[in-house]
Amino acid sequence: MLKEKIEIFKAYCKARINRYFPSVRGAVLLIVVPAFFIVPVYFLTVVKEIIVDKRFSPGAYYEERFAAVRPDLPAHASVNFVSDQHRENGDFLYVRYALVPARLVRDLNPKHDLLVVQYLDTPGIPSFKGYQLLKNYGNGVMLFRRIAK
Repeated sequence: MLKEKIEIFKAYCKARINRYFPSVRGAVLLIVVPAFFIVPVYFLTVVKEIIVDKRFSPGAYYEERFAAVRPDLPAHASVNFVSDQHRENGDFLYVRYALVPARLVRDLNPKHDLLVVQYLDTPGIPSFKGYQLLKNYGNGVMLFRRIAK
């Protein structure tokens, strides 16, 4: 009885497959069948990384560090950004994302009214010509204001 139902189901599936895409049947099956196995494995891997390993995106780390600075920046204003970190680590992109809607400009040229500084490897408070410290947020994050001339 069960064998007959399985054979009927197989014949039904075969008829459907032949009807809709007879020329690309093999290619479609090569894509669809592995997807049934890959998607659950990938989902479980992501869940394991987040829940078990307590890993998260580096962007979340930057959002947490720069959350205190965001309310002090005017929306849609251009702001300079200086860091003592290497340029290759994507630091600027993460900070730019964390401080949206402010528009970050790397380095001091052209000079804007505000300067966000990230000094993680350098001890003490840096000084920049034409800027004075407005607020030190800790974690190596500081906000400077341009001195009016």
